[in-house]
Amino acid sequence: PGLMAHASPINSVGDALHIRKQIMDRVEQAELEADAATRERLLSFAVIGSGQRACATAEEICTMLETARVSYPVLRDQGWRVYLFEDTQTAFSDFEAGIRERRDRELAKAGVILGRERQVAAVTPDSVVFTDGSRQPVGFVVNSCFMLPRAVIDDQTVNWPPETEADLRLRGWPHIWATTALPPAVANGQPRRYLTTADWMDLGKAAGQNAWAASQDFETRPFHYRKRWILPFSMGRRSLCQVVGWVVGGLPAWFLARISNLATM
Repeated sequence: PGLMAHASPINSVGDALHIRKQIMDRVEQAELEADAATRERLLSFAVIGSGQRACATAEEICTMLETARVSYPVLRDQGWRVYLFEDTQTAFSDFEAGIRERRDRELAKAGVILGRERQVAAVTPDSVVFTDGSRQPVGFVVNSCFMLPRAVIDDQTVNWPPETEADLRLRGWPHIWATTALPPAVANGQPRRYLTTADWMDLGKAAGQNAWAASQDFETRPFHYRKRWILPFSMGRRSLCQVVGWVVGGLPAWFLARISNLATM
C-alpha cells in the first residue's frame, strides 16, 4: 500500500530526470531546514525493488549526491543515506545469485545501505513502514519493483511469464504473441537464464516477425536463445560483468556493459 501514490517509478529516461530533480529539491530544502531530525529525513532516500534496475538506481543516487557534496554544505556536514529494500529474496537468475555477495560489497562501497532483512509493508509520504511495525523516515522513495504483469484474456487470467509455443505464440490463443520464452532447461532443473538487453531485443524481433509471417500465411520460425559470452550487471562505476565465466568489476565491467548494449542496437 502507498507504493504507487508515494513513490516515483523508474521506467524511462524521463523518470530518471524527475527522480534527479526531486532528490536535489530535497537537498535544497535540507540546506534551509533548521530542525536536525527533518534534515536527516530529507536526506534519506529509499529504493524498493530487486535486480539490476534497483541496484543501479541506488548506486546512481549515491554517486549523484557524492558529486553534489562539494556544492552543498549540508551534504558535507549532515551526510545522507540511501537505502535499498529488496522486494524479493530470490534472485531472478543463477547468474545474479552467483554474484550476489560481490554485488552487495560493491553497493556497500558506493554507500548503499542494504535492508534485505526488512520487509516493506507500506509507503507513506514521509516514511517506509515495515512488516514488524517499525518505520524508516525518508524524504523520497523510488519504486523499482519488477512487478510481474497479469492479463485477463477471454475471461481467463494469464500470469507472467505466459506459456508460449516455440514461435512465441501464446498457448491457447494462436493470434496473440508474447515477448517471452522460458528456456526448456528451466523445467529440467538446469540454470535459470539471465536475460540481457540483447535477449529482450531478440524476443521482440522474433515475436514481431512471426506475427507478420502468420498474418501473411507464411511459415513462422521457432525462437532460440543465443549463447551470450558477456553478461553485464550494470551499476555505474560499481558494475559487474561476466566474460566467458570470469567476473570483472568496476570501470572495466561498466565499459564492457556499455559496449555489449550498444552492439545489440
